[in-house]
Amino acid sequence: MVVLTTPFDENLEIDEAGLRSNVNHLVALECVGSLYVGGIYQEAQSLTFAEQKRVIEIVLSEVAGRKPVMVNTGMTAIAETVELTQHAQEQGADLAMIFPPLLGARTRQGVIDYYRTVARSVDMGLALYNTTLKENGFYIDVSMLEEILNEENYCALKEASFSPSTYLDTLQRLGKDIVVSCPVEEWWIYGRTMLPDYAADVLLATSRPLYLQTDKKPYLSNFLDAARSGNSRDIAAALQQVLKVADPIHNSSLKTGSHNPALTKAVTEMMGMVSGPVRPPLSWPEPAALAEAREALEAAGLIDTYRAPSATS
Repeated sequence: MVVLTTPFDENLEIDEAGLRSNVNHLVALECVGSLYVGGIYQEAQSLTFAEQKRVIEIVLSEVAGRKPVMVNTGMTAIAETVELTQHAQEQGADLAMIFPPLLGARTRQGVIDYYRTVARSVDMGLALYNTTLKENGFYIDVSMLEEILNEENYCALKEASFSPSTYLDTLQRLGKDIVVSCPVEEWWIYGRTMLPDYAADVLLATSRPLYLQTDKKPYLSNFLDAARSGNSRDIAAALQQVLKVADPIHNSSLKTGSHNPALTKAVTEMMGMVSGPVRPPLSWPEPAALAEAREALEAAGLIDTYRAPSATS
């Protein structure tokens, strides 16, 4: 399941034609089984409520049933979360991702009640996002998850604790009942190796297909084929190639405790997608970061020549 970015024009308005173009590009990728709308990489925090609704409408109308679509509908205000989730359901989304409420004081029971309220407002599958990254601000421990999962429409968890013991404990306690997925290949294969009867065969909401999969260089398809074959040497070789590109673009940011939507957005334009600038509070990547990303893509044969991103700062 691949994330989307939001292309903007020079006036920082949503480039609707560009978004539709990007949707069609991603739908056509061999390794992409579904799309994820409205996450961190889509700069959801900088979109107005009306814009978030419009992005949902654009993506779902353009996908037109060709792939399943998950929509992030988590807001700080519970009423807005319910309204956006209901809107996603009305537009035909297959699944809604519910972040914890993002700002302000939150209590354990209050967060559980938040998730219960959303679940009882819609008749669709729901997913949770649980991470130790500083962007989220609230970590849902496994015992909380078990309480939330008493609501039957919660069926998936994006597990991003980046802790081996926590990941395996979560897999073992929840993996028989719902999809539990850490959407980076090195963690996903760890879960499959250690607990094959519990690990899901899906990477839920990942950015790497944006730059690691082309017709000529299908690195992610190669990795998935190796993983499903169970050949350890093939898995190691395929994963090594993935990490040569992912380390400077993705993992370098995760090590600091956050994602880097701006760098990822610039990289998508290097890959031929529609990008445009980022909105504040993000800023355009520094030249050194762009150069490092470009060199990794060129070395992997993913791009032939550098295409300068349209934003300058």
